Amino acid sequence: MQKKRIFKHANISKALILTLLFVLASCGSGGGSAPQSNTPQNNNSPQNSPSPAIANASPAGIWQGTFHSNLTGLNEQATGIVIGNGEARFSTTAPLAGVQYVGSVSTQGNNLSGTITGYAPQGYVFSNGLQWETVSISGTVQAQDSISGTYNNGVGDTGTFSLTYNQVYNNASSLSFFTAANGFFNQPIISGPFNESGGLITEIGISTDSNGNITGNYFVQNSNLEFGLMGGSAVTIIDPAHNAYRITLNFGGDYGNYTGLCFVEGNTINLFISNGSNAISGTS
Repeated sequence: MQKKRIFKHANISKALILTLLFVLASCGSGGGSAPQSNTPQNNNSPQNSPSPAIANASPAGIWQGTFHSNLTGLNEQATGIVIGNGEARFSTTAPLAGVQYVGSVSTQGNNLSGTITGYAPQGYVFSNGLQWETVSISGTVQAQDSISGTYNNGVGDTGTFSLTYNQVYNNASSLSFFTAANGFFNQPIISGPFNESGGLITEIGISTDSNGNITGNYFVQNSNLEFGLMGGSAVTIIDPAHNAYRITLNFGGDYGNYTGLCFVEGNTINLFISNGSNAISGTS
């Protein structure tokens, strides 16, 4: 009798083991589904949240500072203006006045980049042997504070620049401010390969009406004659909240149409215009 009970117990143990193995196989990796967690999924967890967009710093403003050439060692003082769409115009003031830069810049966050064309004043050339050059710039901008970076003309001249924001850009613009300002430019600087037979324009005098239409005269060096500005000369407001104007001066004849930017500081107009081949800058 005792042996029969031991045998029967052994059969029960085997049956229990087989049952457990079956259950484990059903719940394992052999095709069964893993138990579902009752913990709710948090779709707003930090790792699933999109990174906040980084605003692009605006380079707009009136800027003053220094361009340093690693090639010549010169520190050129410069003044210029950048408007909201990135158009940029600068002119050096000392020690060599009239090196002018025209182009556009853009920003990604606080990083600034752009391509600009340089125009050398009469009697000077750039490191490429010409009176014009193409320059790549890169750097950083702190809106309404500072711009700094490096430049490279691709033919041996590299350098740095450091510019400070001029609060005069925050002045509202009005044609009344422009018409009241002094409109006489003595010895404006013409840069680039200027080959007109009449010679350099040595004086410009403008008068602006309440609608922004410009009339005036300019004096040409070689002919010793004064000529009148042609129709189409005008100034317009770009943004009433900022001190920047679009200006066009139509000299007519061989000299043609120049357009660009200007700003008013006190009774003075700061002029930066070009025609694709040459650039003119001046302070009234």
